[in-house]
Amino acid sequence: MSQIKQSAVSNRLLASLPPADFERLAASLTLVTLSLKQFLIEAEEPIKAAYFVETDMVSYLAYLDGGEAIEVGIIGSEGMHGRDAAHPRR
Repeated sequence: MSQIKQSAVSNRLLASLPPADFERLAASLTLVTLSLKQFLIEAEEPIKAAYFVETDMVSYLAYLDGGEAIEVGIIGSEGMHGRDAAHPRR
């Protein structure tokens, strides 16, 4: 499988990295296709991957006691999903 080139990415975070930093990540990048309403990270579970959104968007959901979900955040091609939002770095 060929390595992803920085000039081919649509994610603005990846595209804005200095070339040397992108090259360090490139071997670990894999293009994946996600389905509608696919869960990427479950609460209280270890984070296994970071997702750099290329197209569409990823929603952060919070679940209420009654089971209803509300959208509390959105990530598009400007960012990534996978860092533990409940425990931000200081």
